[in-house]
Amino acid sequence: MDEPTANLDPVSADIIESLIQKINHDHKTTIILATHDMAQGQRLADRIGVMMDGRLVQQGTSHDIFYRPQGRQIARFVGIDSALTGTISTNTGGHACIDVHGIRIEALTSLPPQTRVELYLRPEEVTLTIPHAAERERKSVRNQIPGTITKLVPHGPFIRVTVDCGFLLIALVTRLSSEDLHLAIGMPVIAEIKATAIHVLAAASVTGIQ
Repeated sequence: MDEPTANLDPVSADIIESLIQKINHDHKTTIILATHDMAQGQRLADRIGVMMDGRLVQQGTSHDIFYRPQGRQIARFVGIDSALTGTISTNTGGHACIDVHGIRIEALTSLPPQTRVELYLRPEEVTLTIPHAAERERKSVRNQIPGTITKLVPHGPFIRVTVDCGFLLIALVTRLSSEDLHLAIGMPVIAEIKATAIHVLAAASVTGIQ
């Protein structure tokens, strides 16, 4: 199927997707579907392959593709704009401290110290809070990075927030959260990221498509 729901309204697209799933489940029929709709790929596919420049550059489960991309261009294709480069300074039992432009970021990886790495962070995994020292001390989130908001862009029911932390981070927050926090350009915030939410990849192993 070549983009079977292209140019359809959301209700009609949902009907077609339900029909595809019914055929697949009832008849145990393998269906190959091409789509540029990332959310549709997540909803329908048991396995996903990413094609770039006529090559299959990564394949795997939905989780593999969307949370463990094997290169920066793949990461951007599946909605990850925050791709950072750093060097592992220490690693204790798989819990690594990584130097990114002089800022320490903690993440989980088996890679040894001195390894040059790339870090991929999905925007929905970045939480924004207002600076408050006493409150931050009580939190268990490993990474609490101060920064300043430089851009706010509506994104459907969400707001994409760009935060300058010495490097750029992208956070995806609900409109209600944005209003509750009174987010505005130039406002100082804390970007909170769990160590488990960061995908670490050795820079030398990143696919040649960048």
